[in-house]
Amino acid sequence: MKKSEAKLILQAFHPDRQEEESPLFEEALAVAQKDPELNAWLKENSEFDRVFTQKLQSIQPPSEMKEQILVGMKATVLNAKVTTFPETKETAHSESQTFETPSEKKIWKNPINWAIAAVLIIMAALAGSFSDSTNLEAKGELPNFFSAMAQRCNDKEIALDFRTTNLEAIQTFLAIEEKPAPTDLSKPLHNLPGLGGQGFEWEGSPVGLICLKQDKVFHLFVSELKNFPNAKPMNEPSFYQKGDYALAGWTKSSKVYVLIVKGSSEDLEPLLL
Repeated sequence: MKKSEAKLILQAFHPDRQEEESPLFEEALAVAQKDPELNAWLKENSEFDRVFTQKLQSIQPPSEMKEQILVGMKATVLNAKVTTFPETKETAHSESQTFETPSEKKIWKNPINWAIAAVLIIMAALAGSFSDSTNLEAKGELPNFFSAMAQRCNDKEIALDFRTTNLEAIQTFLAIEEKPAPTDLSKPLHNLPGLGGQGFEWEGSPVGLICLKQDKVFHLFVSELKNFPNAKPMNEPSFYQKGDYALAGWTKSSKVYVLIVKGSSEDLEPLLL
C-alpha cells in the first residue's frame, strides 16, 4: 500500500469504531507505524477528531429547527416525470408512498420557509434540464441493470465490506478491490457523508457501491459502460420507480451510474443538480 493510499484511509480512522478490525485499516496503520511523518500526522489528526467530536456533541440546535426544515421541504413538490418498471412478484404488493401536504397557513407562517421555498423553486427550474424519462424503453441493458440494483436494495443484500464516512477513502477502497468507483459527482452528492462501500460482480461484470446518508440512505452503484455494448449513453439522468424505490440512472466518463433511495424521485433530484 502506498503512503498516499494509507493516508486517505486513515483520514476516516476512529479507534472506538469497527474500522479498527478492518484488514484495510490494519494495513494502513502498519504503513503509518513505519513512516514517522505519517505516524505524527495520524496522532495529530486523531486528536483533532476527538476534540472536534466533543465540541460537536455539545451543540444543541433549536428545538423548532427540524420542524421548520420539514415544513419548508414539503411546501414545494418538484414535478418530475417518472417511468414505472413492469410489476413483478417482488413489487406487486408494495405499498405506494404518500406525503402529507401541510396547510398553507402553516407553510408561510415563518419567513424562513419563504427562503427554503425559493431555493426549491430554483432547483425545480434547473431540474427541467433533465432528460424526459418517458422516452426511455422499459427494457434494455441499462434499465435491466438499474432494476437489478433496485432489487438488490429491496432484498437487503447490502453488506458493506468497508465502513467510513470519508468518500475519498471509500473510493480508494474500491480502487484497491479493482471495482469501479464514482468520479465527477455533483457537488450535493459529493458532500453527503458516507456510510461505506462494497464491491461485487453482476453478470460477470464488476460493480462498485457507495452508500451515503442524509435523512435517508442513498445507494450509488457504478459499473463500466463497456459492459453494456448495446446501450446508448445517457448524458442526463432518467428517473424510474420500482416499488418503494426511486432510481436515477445516467452515464458519464465511460461509467454507468444508478442512484437509488427508498422514496420518490423528489429525494434524488436535488442531489443531481
